[in-house]
Amino acid sequence: MIVKKKLFIFDIEGVLVNHMDDPKPLSYSIDLINYLREKDKIIVLLTNIGRKSSNWVFKKLTEIGFKLNYDEVFTAGRVLAEMLKDSERKCFILGEEGLIEELISKGINIVKDEKADTVILGACRNINYWDLNFAMNLLLKNAEFFCVGGSLRFKGKLYGYEGEFLGEGALAEALSLATGKKVNYIGKPYKDIFLHVLKRYDVKKEDCIMVGDSLDSDILGAFNIGIDSVWVSHGRNLPEKYYGKIKVIVKDLEELYNLIQKS
Repeated sequence: MIVKKKLFIFDIEGVLVNHMDDPKPLSYSIDLINYLREKDKIIVLLTNIGRKSSNWVFKKLTEIGFKLNYDEVFTAGRVLAEMLKDSERKCFILGEEGLIEELISKGINIVKDEKADTVILGACRNINYWDLNFAMNLLLKNAEFFCVGGSLRFKGKLYGYEGEFLGEGALAEALSLATGKKVNYIGKPYKDIFLHVLKRYDVKKEDCIMVGDSLDSDILGAFNIGIDSVWVSHGRNLPEKYYGKIKVIVKDLEELYNLIQKS
């Protein structure tokens, strides 16, 4: 039963809010978080967002009514920064200010020259050809390659435009194809981001559940690592390839809220 789980991992965009560039809480999202907190559940917000820092996301969510602690908010950028914080890497960054802020906060050494031994790529809506080309040449010289997130495209708002943006995953695959260099993805559905959270809270997989709306990241990631999941469908039909991979399907958080209360 869902109510017996100790750790609830929530995706943010599409589950708790519309999107993080101009966030608005979705129906029953705040109520559900508050209810789980009253029941002494561990709450983690886990997002592939790399363009914003975890501190920025935390502040934005609290401004619109969520009662959270900073240690409950994990962006993919934060997870990578925590993974690399004790290393002596020299990192070349392709990403927006939020990712750079996240890495600097954990003491990561950021460089912009050929001394870089690591390339970190995140969502970047002002990226240019020369940055990509420089990153490619670093990878050809055997720099290690990390991608924060992995989305092929994402919804957002920038400079008056609101819609779809080319994602970091598409650029990472292009660089990998050009160089033959393997991409280390830090984000859902890949295991490292889930393992980081489970280790941080010392919770067993069977005591954890993932609540998400993305089949290809939230649900597949939960299935890959062996934790139960709740799919927030928003009225969509479940593709056949996901049959048997989901514990619970709900239309929205109102349905999940009522389901947990009745358990």
